[in-house]
Amino acid sequence: MNMKKSKKLVDRRKHKRFKVPADAFAIVKNPCFKLGQIADMSLGGISFYYISGKGFSKNIAVDILLADDDLYIDNLPVSIVSDVNVHLNESLDKTSFKRCGLQFEKLTSHQLSKLSCFIPKQDSGYLQDKRFILF
Repeated sequence: MNMKKSKKLVDRRKHKRFKVPADAFAIVKNPCFKLGQIADMSLGGISFYYISGKGFSKNIAVDILLADDDLYIDNLPVSIVSDVNVHLNESLDKTSFKRCGLQFEKLTSHQLSKLSCFIPKQDSGYLQDKRFILF
């Protein structure tokens, strides 16, 4: 009898991820300006979709905007965890997208306080998720 070994996947995240409304955006300004729609967020970091182009430099900061709620946090220090090509929609005329995962680094107490405004109090995420999937 041939027994297959099964690997147990271990989630290494320290913070639970939450979906965010469709009006949540990440803005990276160095070395060039990139705007992306946030896919999910936690107190540990964010992931967002953006149109492919020139890559990011090693030391970057990100701004987060939640437009409908007038929430804006600027200059959050982050490190890039992942930056991968994704296929989101075949009808978008060869436009290519990437999904970037960022981990927050050494946030100030003020930044943490503002960031907690984005994170829902319920474990299930935003109750009124208005997400309109653009990608």
